[in-house]
Amino acid sequence: WTGFLFVFCLELLLYVVLDLTIEMGATNKGETFNPFTALGSLLSLPLYIHGLACALVIAIQYVQDTWSGHSLVKRFVFGRFNGVMTEWVAFCVFLGVPVFILIVTLFAGLDNWWELASLSWFCCICIFYIIFAATIVGFENRACWEVTRNRYDNDDDAWLQVVRRAVVLRQRHEYGGKQQTTYLAKGEIDAKDKAGSRKSFQTSRDSHRISSSWYSKFVALPFMERWGLFTKLDQPERLYTLEDVKGERPFITADTWSLESIYCRPKNARYVAVLQGPQALTRAQMRSSLACAILGNVLIVLLMAGFLWWMDFAAYYVLALVVLVIVFFFYPGIMSSYRIFLMSK
Repeated sequence: WTGFLFVFCLELLLYVVLDLTIEMGATNKGETFNPFTALGSLLSLPLYIHGLACALVIAIQYVQDTWSGHSLVKRFVFGRFNGVMTEWVAFCVFLGVPVFILIVTLFAGLDNWWELASLSWFCCICIFYIIFAATIVGFENRACWEVTRNRYDNDDDAWLQVVRRAVVLRQRHEYGGKQQTTYLAKGEIDAKDKAGSRKSFQTSRDSHRISSSWYSKFVALPFMERWGLFTKLDQPERLYTLEDVKGERPFITADTWSLESIYCRPKNARYVAVLQGPQALTRAQMRSSLACAILGNVLIVLLMAGFLWWMDFAAYYVLALVVLVIVFFFYPGIMSSYRIFLMSK
């Protein structure tokens, strides 16, 4: 089922790209350039990519949950029933109903018995996946709703107030300027004191390096505050990630290091790179991380430029867009990897 969903996602994205090229007049299907329709198709691409990626992530979790004995399904989907009920439902979905339809079509002497049995099996798994995905998304939305509603107090706010608060918090988190602090810390991961509590790391003040993106410096200009668009805080507020909420801190050691985990990490993710000790990152790993950050961004820029060139954009448009993407999106990530590389010397 996950393979079918992956192919469906690729086909859907392909249709959106083809519609974009047609509306831009880059093919013989469309003779005129429709700017508003083409802009709508272009702006819909991030939404499609994010939504389909979430669907694939849920599908992978669906397969893992099925293989591990339906632990999530037993807890959230069929929580009111016992585990025996869940196993019988899974048996009917994955095996019972498709096999029964196969037997019926064989006794009926139909020539397309294999087609009908396969479609029934596919539909059963699809329905079970939709129930699983709806339950997961429903519980996540319910938890986010409770956190947003009781962010400042414990009373139940009105529905419109909660929606407005969620929009404002999202805008503040996404468009507010950010600072990134990189520093060296000394200590052991599992070190504990005599009372048995975990010791905190000792940070070096001299190693603190605070960096801000050009966008953060721009929104911190005085006229932004005078116009009421942004407010510069006296003390920066910490941005919490999912790992902070779960109480986890990802450590990158010589054994857990990989190019994919470093390059594909979330934009605001924090991690602890071990630079000394038996599990410290090697020089080759640090150089590879920096080289992968540069090479990966170069490939993305070239791919974007090639796609725009294929759609017959003017050379100065392509060059201007490439420069903007490098300066505002790729340069901060490369500098972040480069600062960690310098601190390891």
